[in-house]
Amino acid sequence: MTSEFVKKIHLETAQRYQAQGYNRDALISHFRKVALDADEINELLEALEQQPWAEQPFRARR
Repeated sequence: MTSEFVKKIHLETAQRYQAQGYNRDALISHFRKVALDADEINELLEALEQQPWAEQPFRARR
């Protein structure tokens, strides 16, 4: 199980990646590389979708 502190760091990283144009699949790939389990990945993706700036869909990765 990943601590809330570490999840927050991964969420912030995902927000930066999303702002750079990374798509949902790229974010999932990143989360898997850092050994998050499926439940944690879903939790972080849901948190990303709840961000006010996340109104636009994920863009294709550059």
